[in-house]
Amino acid sequence: VDGGSAIPAGAQLVDDGNLPAPVPMCGYVTSATPSPTVGHPIALALLKNGRERFGQQIVAAAPLLDRRVICRVVDPVFYDPKGDRQNG
Repeated sequence: VDGGSAIPAGAQLVDDGNLPAPVPMCGYVTSATPSPTVGHPIALALLKNGRERFGQQIVAAAPLLDRRVICRVVDPVFYDPKGDRQNG
C-alpha cells in the first residue's frame, strides 16, 4: 500500500495485524520481488477466497523478521490487462 516496503516471501497473511498472537492466517506469500515496471514491490500469494477480496487490504506478517507490511489484494493480471502494450 505504501509503494515502497518490501514484502517478505514466506510471510503469513492475516486480516488484522493488530491482533495479539496467535493470529489466524488467511494465506501466505509464495514469492515477492521489486517490480521496475510498476515501480514498487509486488508479490504472489495463496489467499483464502482471494478472488472475492480484490481491493481489500491485508497484512503480510513476517514474525521472525519482526516486520508487517500492509498489502492490497489485486487481480493477478493488474498490468496491461487488455494486452495493449503487447498488441499495440
